[in-house]
Amino acid sequence: MRKALVVSAIAVVAIMVSMVGTSGAAGQITNSDIATGAVNSRTILDAGIFNRDIHTAAVNSRAISDGGVGYVDIASSAKNTLQNASIRSGVTVRGVVGGDFEGIAANGPGSMCENNCDWGVDASLPFPAPVGLDDSHVLVDTGECGSDCPGISPDSTEATSNAVCTGTLDLPTAPAGYVCIYVAGSGNAEELVGFSVRPGTGTSKYGFKLGWVSTATDDTFVDAVWAYRAP
Repeated sequence: MRKALVVSAIAVVAIMVSMVGTSGAAGQITNSDIATGAVNSRTILDAGIFNRDIHTAAVNSRAISDGGVGYVDIASSAKNTLQNASIRSGVTVRGVVGGDFEGIAANGPGSMCENNCDWGVDASLPFPAPVGLDDSHVLVDTGECGSDCPGISPDSTEATSNAVCTGTLDLPTAPAGYVCIYVAGSGNAEELVGFSVRPGTGTSKYGFKLGWVSTATDDTFVDAVWAYRAP
């Protein structure tokens, strides 16, 4: 009997020693003391972990093995929601717009233009705008390009656009509900104007249009950056 008691005492001491984790305090078990896979749903009393069992923000990119959530990790319903969601209020999105065309004769023999040659290019927003864009909410700022835009001129409807669009080519900005187009370079391009992709007074949540005219047989082009801010 005495020998059994001695063995039991030694076992208890061994257990206590094994329970001294890396922290050095007796009675504590640290992560390093638990084998990988030892804790799973079978070892949890109710056989599962639910949302209410996880502390807010406990699972983040640091807790995911590859450091991030990929597109394949998102449920189909969530993907559909993201793809069809409108741009959130106050968020600014940016992009580029422009075109380069071979000039054709205007008002001359074999001319294909009744007056001057009219050009236009469309641009898409990355996500739908919460409110449709009409002609008065698509503005063109020609004041940023300087010597890179010889002979450029805005349309008469864009007279106040430079005052409304106060961003730069490096950081295009726009007031809430507006698209501001900042021309970076152009050639043989006059009467630049921004408008809706819908005719007349129509509006669209999906994009906008940039137009201009050329008055010579030379190549015509416009390169620009733009910003849109959701109201």
